[in-house]
Amino acid sequence: MKNLTLLLFVSPLQITLGLFKNDKIINSTHQMLNQDLIENLFPALLILLTKEKTDLKAISEIFAGIGPGSYTSGRVVATFLRTMKTMQENIKIFTINNLLWLAGPNNKMISLITANKKEFFLGVYDQGKTVIKSRRILKEDLSSVQNQYSNFELIDEKSTYNLETRFQNLKSYFHFEEDYEKITPITDVL
Repeated sequence: MKNLTLLLFVSPLQITLGLFKNDKIINSTHQMLNQDLIENLFPALLILLTKEKTDLKAISEIFAGIGPGSYTSGRVVATFLRTMKTMQENIKIFTINNLLWLAGPNNKMISLITANKKEFFLGVYDQGKTVIKSRRILKEDLSSVQNQYSNFELIDEKSTYNLETRFQNLKSYFHFEEDYEKITPITDVL
């Protein structure tokens, strides 16, 4: 199988991988993290590719969430993307803010990713447009944001959604990375 698209979303709590052909999902995996990301990411990807009787060379595009999230997960994803581009010169790489990925383009959403025991990364989106830019907030301050945006739904990295639909609806929001050496995770937020 050739010309596959890999979707990669990593947060401090989970890994989501999707394998697509012509924008249709052919296989996916979603794993909650209970150990080191590096110990989970590559085996999960290899299992996914093996199930489809293919390998890394079949991937022609990668769409990836690039943060915010844990510093380690952001660095692992950025390193993976740069490595894939080094191995396969013609591969196309596209990135998106993890909070926008979670929010999706069609709703009023407060998007959250766990930063640590006391904080979230937060972004507020209305139909895919940024209302509040990515920032850290204390967990205890979340209720004031919810009160201010009471007609917005809350979504976090534990929420479920249809991977194929989410990808199709957000594909145009991804940024094409022309210079793969400059791919860096979103780690600095307000």
